[in-house]
Amino acid sequence: MTLRLRIDKHRCIGAETCIQLAPTAFGWDPEELGKAVLVDPSTVEDEMLLEAEAACPTGAIIIDEAEE
Repeated sequence: MTLRLRIDKHRCIGAETCIQLAPTAFGWDPEELGKAVLVDPSTVEDEMLLEAEAACPTGAIIIDEAEE
């Protein structure tokens, strides 16, 4: 299975937890200050992405399993 990620911008409060845990996968959105954006999730292991999802205080990171 492959993980499919998205960030709910309405829930994101810019806590930066995802960026601290996986700085190559997440970054700051240049168009919406204080909001996270996916940069390159393929640069980290799936376990780290799942950890970032669990650590998000507002549940803004949403991960689904997608069939390849």
